[in-house]
Amino acid sequence: MENLEWILSLAVTALSLFAASVSFLIKLIKNIKDKIQVKNYNELMESVAPIMEIAENHTKYKGEDKKKYVLEKVNLYAEENGLKFYAKNVADKIEELVEFSKKVNKRI
Repeated sequence: MENLEWILSLAVTALSLFAASVSFLIKLIKNIKDKIQVKNYNELMESVAPIMEIAENHTKYKGEDKKKYVLEKVNLYAEENGLKFYAKNVADKIEELVEFSKKVNKRI
C-alpha cells in the first residue's frame, strides 16, 4: 500500500512538473514570436524615412503622388524582406515625418 501511495505521489509530481513545463514553453514561444514581430515592425518603420528622401527628389510630383510612391516602395521592401506590411501605420508614419519636416523647416 505504501508503494502505491509513493507511486501516486511521484506521478502527481511528475504531471505537475510536465504541466508547468508546457505552460512555460507556450509562454516562451509566444514571447519570442512577439519579439520578432516587434523587430520586424520597427525595421519596416525605419525604412520609411530613406524612401521618403528619395521621393522628395522627385520635384515634379505632388504630395499625394509622393506618398503613394513611398507606400508602394515600403510595401515592396516588406515583400522582399518577408515583413508584414501595415499600410495604415506606414501612412501615419509618413504624415508624422511630413509634419516634423514642416516644423523643422519652418521659416521664421
